Order: sequence, then structure tokens, then C-alpha cells
Amino acid sequence: MLKVRSAFLILIISSFSMMVCSQTDGGVKIMPKQGELYESTKQLNNPFILPAWGKRLGKRGFLLPYPIGIMVNSYIGEQDVAISDLTIGINDADGNVIIPTTSLDQVVGFSKVKASVRNINARADIWVLPFLDVYGIFGKAWVETKVGIGSIANRPVDISTEADFSGYVYGIGAMLTGGVRSIFFSLDFNTVWTHFDEMKKNNSAMNFAPRVGYIFHFNNQPERNFSLWTGASRTFLNSTTVGSLVLSDIAPDLGQNYENSDWYNGLSPTVQKIADNVVENFVDKNKGDIINYSLNKRPEHNWCMILGAQYQINRHWQFRVETNFLGGRKSGLISANYRFGIFK
Repeated sequence: MLKVRSAFLILIISSFSMMVCSQTDGGVKIMPKQGELYESTKQLNNPFILPAWGKRLGKRGFLLPYPIGIMVNSYIGEQDVAISDLTIGINDADGNVIIPTTSLDQVVGFSKVKASVRNINARADIWVLPFLDVYGIFGKAWVETKVGIGSIANRPVDISTEADFSGYVYGIGAMLTGGVRSIFFSLDFNTVWTHFDEMKKNNSAMNFAPRVGYIFHFNNQPERNFSLWTGASRTFLNSTTVGSLVLSDIAPDLGQNYENSDWYNGLSPTVQKIADNVVENFVDKNKGDIINYSLNKRPEHNWCMILGAQYQINRHWQFRVETNFLGGRKSGLISANYRFGIFK
């Protein structure tokens, strides 16, 4: 297997955004059962400016979360990705065109593409209405992409490529929520942007996640509970990635006898010329030629499943875990949330 450092096959770097921030605070308002717990919550007031109508609902027995929250999330995951419409072109250091933009979509066949992500982010939210939470996200992400090339010019090959990058993620979102007694539901929607220095433009993804769950209450402790939920996540990805890299940073282990390899002999004359320019720049790295690339990417499957749990010590502190699975995605989230309010 040939392993190369494929900076020009960054490919699905921004696909991490569809995993990182689709995991958001369930934070649903608590609607306890009638009875002893209901009678105890009726005695509680909501002395805060937000959410609107909060004091009125408190008098009716609804124990609402504090309106402002700061959450810290640690996330790890991986996603299978499909790529298409790969084009590349080569310019010299002065911007002169050496190889014009050329489509490789009919030349390079990808066998497996996987993005692995580590992310730490902070999330601030405000309950503006008892059923509406709005929030913002900012964090740091580390992404590793592994790309398998299964064919070149319809000839089987076994090439493995990978690249590591780090960057920033930020986004905004809103969540609608409600419930009946101890059963709750939420509809979460957010838009997330990712930034990497290697990219010419930021990428964006939209995430939609419905959830339904059940709250287990502790006797005589209306602020303490344990929640379980399930749901699904749907990603709408801005699929175009455009960037450029120095040729001397790509595939430093490429051998000198590449002209005799099966993959090279299977290339068209145009693509062979591109390969020749690449190899030439490994011999003399001072030329600094630049490779420009563009491609489209999407998740192998748009939907995945969600399972999650949260332990609320009191209305100030909550701790949660959540996982995604199926649909080519595997991920885990751990978070801590502190909530407070601004008094009227």
C-alpha cells in the first residue's frame, strides 16, 4: 500500500462541523407530575427577567431551568464521507499557470473516506420563552482525514492518504421544547461554520435533531432528576471545499521509479503531466509551485441515531453524555452545564 501525505486531498475537513455541534443541550423545561412534587413546585417563584411568562408558569407548578447557561463540551467522533467532482490545477510561485484546472472525477476512484474529529467547545444559551432556547457555540477542533483511493483510470490501486488540521468552529442555533408530565420532546436546529487556514473560505453545515425522552424525579427533591432520551440527527452540508497547498508539502516519500508503476501507466497523458510536475517539485523543493483544488463532499448517510442521558444535581448544575451511531457515524459527547438567572 502506498501511503502519501495528501494535503491536496484535504477533502472533507469541514465535514467535522456536521458532527461537532449537532450535540446540543437538551435543557428542556421540567414538567413534573401532579401530586407531591407538583405541590412543592407551586411554591417556587421565578424571580428572573427571562423567560417570558416564567413566573406565571412557576405558579402553575412548572419547574423551569434557570434562563442562562454556560456549557463546556468535549467531543470525539468519526464520519464516513463521500467525495466527488475533484479538480486540481498547478501554478508557480509567481501565479503563472503550469497546469490548468483539470477534472479528476473520472480518473480517481475513492474507496473509503473517513473524518475523525476531536473538539472542545463552549456553548452559551438563553431561554427567551419557556419553550424556546437560543444559543451560540465557539470551539477548537482537530481533524484527521483518511482517504482510500481504489482506482486510477479504472485500474485498481491501493493508495492510502491522510492529513491533519486544526481550526475553529462557531455557530448559532435554537431549540423548541415541550412536554407532558415527565415526557419531553425537543426540536433542535443550528448552523455551524468552520475555519481552517488551509481553506480559502469557511464551510458551513446545518443540523436538525429531534429528541424525545423521560425525566425520572427524586422524591422530595424537585430540583434533582435524571433524564434519558433518544432521537435522530440530520445534517445539511455545504459541500464545496476549495483550497491550495505548496506541492513540496505533498507526498514527500514518493519514489523515483514512479514512471514504471501501474498507477502511473494507467493515467491519461494530461494527468501524467500533473504527476510529472509533482515529482519534479520533490526533486527541487525551492520552486514552490502551488496546487489548487476543489471538491464536493457529503456524508455517506444524512441521518444518524442519538442516545443520551443527563444527571441534574440542581437547577445550577447538569452533567450529560450523548452518543451518535448508525449512518456511518460514531461519536461521544461529555459536557458540564452551569445555569443562572438575572433578577428582575
